[in-house]
Amino acid sequence: MELGASRRFHIDLELLEVTLRNSIDLVMSDAYGVTWLTSSSPQLLPRQQQAVADVEADLLKDGVGTDDWHGRVIAKVPFGFWTALMGPRYEGGLTAPGKVSRAAHWPRPMLNAFPRAPNIDRRRVAGRFHAIRMLRNRVSHHEAVWHGVPQKGGQIQAPKIQDAEVIGTIGWISSEMATTARAFSQVTRVYDRGLEPYRRRLLEVSGDVLNQRLAEEERSAKG
Repeated sequence: MELGASRRFHIDLELLEVTLRNSIDLVMSDAYGVTWLTSSSPQLLPRQQQAVADVEADLLKDGVGTDDWHGRVIAKVPFGFWTALMGPRYEGGLTAPGKVSRAAHWPRPMLNAFPRAPNIDRRRVAGRFHAIRMLRNRVSHHEAVWHGVPQKGGQIQAPKIQDAEVIGTIGWISSEMATTARAFSQVTRVYDRGLEPYRRRLLEVSGDVLNQRLAEEERSAKG
């Protein structure tokens, strides 16, 4: 039951990740050039530089050529890399007296990655993606999601509401991709059907296993 429920979130979460990383790369590349996404990039803090370095090392180990190297790095850096760019250390400010951080990307250019989000700021974006990351982790590890996912502060959020927020967040970036996500999403469909289909399937499987075991015992007794 939980495995089936978790699987239904994958399409929406994957669409969000692809939409997010492409949008961030577009605005960052426009501001700094494609070298922003390299292990030596001054636009990244040490932990994110290391995440890129790990990907670069894997690509070299696999013998990947330089064709579309940038695109391969985009595809392979983890989801946490992109959400880390929403942290307070990437907000504008002084790193030392009179010295502005070169890794300060909020409010611009990062706000440009969410062109359809009204009245957005870094904290709101970070808060939304913190909740999505919690959901994503539970889904990835096949943890319980049917009865809701705990949020910051202890409250439980219903799966349909969480999925609506995932799709709404895609809409912050692209209304077209949000429409696609709604068309393919199965979360609401599954939860509206309730538990009965899973109960029926469980009984069917249990019956099949029992019948098979009885047949084996009968054959053993005859032999």
